[in-house]
Amino acid sequence: MDKFLSKPKKILLILNPNAGKKKSKNALADIVDIFNRSGYETTVYITSARKEATHIVINRSKGHDMIVCCGGDGTLNEVITGIMALPSSIPIGYIPAGTTNDTATSLEISRDISKAAKDITTGELFPYDIGVFNEKLYFSYIASFGAFTEVSYSTSQQSKNILGHLAYILEGIKVIGNIRPYKMKIQYDNNFIEDEFVFGAITNSKSVAGIFKISADELKLNDGKFEIMLIRNPKNPIELRNIIYGLMTQKYDGEYVSLLHANTISIDTEESLPWTIDGEYGGMHDAVNIQNLHRAIDLII
Repeated sequence: MDKFLSKPKKILLILNPNAGKKKSKNALADIVDIFNRSGYETTVYITSARKEATHIVINRSKGHDMIVCCGGDGTLNEVITGIMALPSSIPIGYIPAGTTNDTATSLEISRDISKAAKDITTGELFPYDIGVFNEKLYFSYIASFGAFTEVSYSTSQQSKNILGHLAYILEGIKVIGNIRPYKMKIQYDNNFIEDEFVFGAITNSKSVAGIFKISADELKLNDGKFEIMLIRNPKNPIELRNIIYGLMTQKYDGEYVSLLHANTISIDTEESLPWTIDGEYGGMHDAVNIQNLHRAIDLII
């Protein structure tokens, strides 16, 4: 980490008013007050549609020294996508206000909005790895397929606002009966696997929707490699029990649940299947190429 010594004079604050339980909208005045009292000039844009944060970054960030994102992981993804389209990078401050906030969990960013804002004013630059999916979609913490993948984007914002994390659990229970295996050929760096899998995640996060967790010993957020979690198709109740045990205890022995590490990943399937990118629908694909962009952005933490 490098100390963020020279304070930016101008902040572009992008706020998603519908994130979480709309707590970001209620805290807007406090956030601006914290930045102003710390000597920052703050310009505020409030989003009203998906992908709008990306356009704001591309078209409105010129002349600003820092972009602060207040919202959930999806809003942060939009900001990062905008940053990657700029000729030069701009540091990002993140105020988590979503339902799960997996990126904030990994970076140990406070869930308290006021504290997160204050920490940005005294924070340090942290160079952070992000991913690029089929050379066009960026993600900050996960690209995934299979079981539970669609839960994050099929759960309505209203349910998430009312029920919080419980909404994901309830939606997950609804799709358990529809879990199916996919036959895949997976190449990660110079290694190759061919098997049937019910779930897979290429991730740079300690937590995936609060359900799957990766220990700090297995994870480094800026080492140029992703963690790849793969769950094989259980053939009987005993194998299913072993999978559940491995997930609960974070013991990924490779027989049923594998945890691998790689810079580049290619996945080919016999049929197209839906992917999720940072909690949002990423389209149907039968061929996927993912690359780790080493220390591509700077986060202030």
